[in-house]
Amino acid sequence: MRVTACRAVSVLTLLLFAAGFITLAILTPRIIHKIALTEIPVTYGSDSASMYRRLPVNITQRIFMFNLTNRDEFLKGATPVLQELGPYTFISVWQKDMVWDGSLIRFNESRTFFFAPELSNGSLSDEIIHADLVYLTAVRLVESLKQPWKLIAEGILEFKKVLNRHTVGELLYDGYVDEIAKYAKYFIKGLPVIDGKVGFLLGQNGSFAGEFSVFNGMNGTLDKLNEITSYENSPTVPYYGDDCNSLYGTNGELYAPFMDLPEKTISIFDTQLCRPWNLYLNSTSEYDGIMEANYNSGSDLFTATGNATIDACYEKRSSHMRGTFDASTCHFDQDIVLSLPHFLKGDERLFDNVKGLAPDPAKHDFGISVSELGVVTNLKIRVQINTFLSSDPMLKKKFVYPMFWQEFVLEDEDRATLMGKLWEKAVRPKLLLRGVALGVGAAFLIALVSLLVVFLVRDSKTDDSAPLIPNQEQPLGEDEVDVEPEDSDTGPDPEK
Repeated sequence: MRVTACRAVSVLTLLLFAAGFITLAILTPRIIHKIALTEIPVTYGSDSASMYRRLPVNITQRIFMFNLTNRDEFLKGATPVLQELGPYTFISVWQKDMVWDGSLIRFNESRTFFFAPELSNGSLSDEIIHADLVYLTAVRLVESLKQPWKLIAEGILEFKKVLNRHTVGELLYDGYVDEIAKYAKYFIKGLPVIDGKVGFLLGQNGSFAGEFSVFNGMNGTLDKLNEITSYENSPTVPYYGDDCNSLYGTNGELYAPFMDLPEKTISIFDTQLCRPWNLYLNSTSEYDGIMEANYNSGSDLFTATGNATIDACYEKRSSHMRGTFDASTCHFDQDIVLSLPHFLKGDERLFDNVKGLAPDPAKHDFGISVSELGVVTNLKIRVQINTFLSSDPMLKKKFVYPMFWQEFVLEDEDRATLMGKLWEKAVRPKLLLRGVALGVGAAFLIALVSLLVVFLVRDSKTDDSAPLIPNQEQPLGEDEVDVEPEDSDTGPDPEK
């Protein structure tokens, strides 16, 4: 009885240990994910803070310019024919100055760009015939001036033209001297004129974008990680009135982590995009064992909301066409219109006034991928810069005219580097713990089987040594005497 109980205890113990370690192996992903989450908050001195301060990989900026190929015909009323040139590729370094404030981080980020001729299809000395943004803005502003400023401005504009020719370098970060710009800064507050020069991206190389405040994931704010709480010390978007100045989303570098079910909608805010915009879950995928949620633009990106009050608040000079957004309010009142490249997802009427565009979702859509740890692991931030143009010198019949488009992306090798860093944190521990748990669980199972075999062998040997018909002793009667049997040899005793 005691032997049977010991056997049962031994078997049960081994079974429990084996089941426990196998269960541990099954639950390993969730356990490691929970452990990894403790390292996600951007705390002072942490690895997360180091990665957040300066991205561990470079972001590639590619710019495509639109060159007008039929200038003379256009000025006579023909439809403009565009030629896309580029990409003109820049390697960018993003770095933040950060200060911790409880569960918040305040930071100001600088972005520095370095031209990469080996990755470009063209030179910064390539010449482009382009719409003169300064002239176009000035013509509109002159109408609102009072005398004698209006008379002076009209005199200056007589010597300008709606189209101009400059090099790619001048149009982008280097800038070019413009006579109107010298005076425009007196009428347009904050206009980016540097030493009399203007340019599409002048003043943006190495400059700071303004102070942001975001949740750092500490003190119960992990589900709000990197969500913006203020910009330039304001909890609202500074360009608009109360009807449309809500500030939300992240800067597009980091989001709240997830396990199985990523958010269906995320939001991104960048000063160049003027307001927060939504991106929508398109699919989920796996990269080297790391789950990713892939988001893309919806039909509402750079499009009116349909609410008359909100749309009037956002857009002062709307084109009233799907896929375009009047960004003049956040670009120093310049006539700038945002869209996806090549008017992807835009109103069909946009293509009536320009030739040479070929929208392709694979090349021109806006999207990002977010890993299960919240780190953005793929980037396709794509925006086209347009203006309102007309062949009429007085700009009475205007249409949306593309000037250039740019994308910020992670090259394959940079994406692989970033995923490698996340793999060390999220996947390697899973594999190690799961391997150990499965190994130990298997060892206990083997021990259990071996013990059962031993028990079975012992029982078998015990059964084989027993007689087929066991002795059945009868009790002695009262007259019976137990006499030792005599030797069968009855002959005489030899000693007698």
